[in-house]
Amino acid sequence: MTFTPVWKPHIRYSNHTVLSFFKLVYIL
Repeated sequence: MTFTPVWKPHIRYSNHTVLSFFKLVYIL
């Protein structure tokens, strides 16, 4: 699963979203 960081200025927000996603997947 490749994730291209197109949002360079919003790298922090993107990182947070990815973290949340992974957390959700882990819970599932």
